[in-house]
Amino acid sequence: MGYPSYFLVLLGCWKVLGAVALLVPRRPLLKEWAYAGAFFAYTGAIVSHLTTGYDLGELPLLIALTALTVLSWALRPQPPHPPAHGAVIRGHNSARSVATALVTARLRCRRGPAW
Repeated sequence: MGYPSYFLVLLGCWKVLGAVALLVPRRPLLKEWAYAGAFFAYTGAIVSHLTTGYDLGELPLLIALTALTVLSWALRPQPPHPPAHGAVIRGHNSARSVATALVTARLRCRRGPAW
């Protein structure tokens, strides 16, 4: 297609690093970048083949790889999100717990020391 050889080496290294990133556990941001890179590489290859007319027989494979990348991204396990403000945590409402603690402290102050 006319690309310089160093570009092919660089693109190959990025693909290997992207595959490793997808296998590393608990790195959601890294995985997002790897999925984006794979999507850009495959869609760029599709456009390159279409614009140059070079080896159009590879298009079905490139389209399939693009679809698998999108499908893999869409079906990936979602990382757990921290609870929202005021959410129930382990059966307790945090706002209610704080209010109860404040009322209890106020009542103790009114009664005086416990001794």
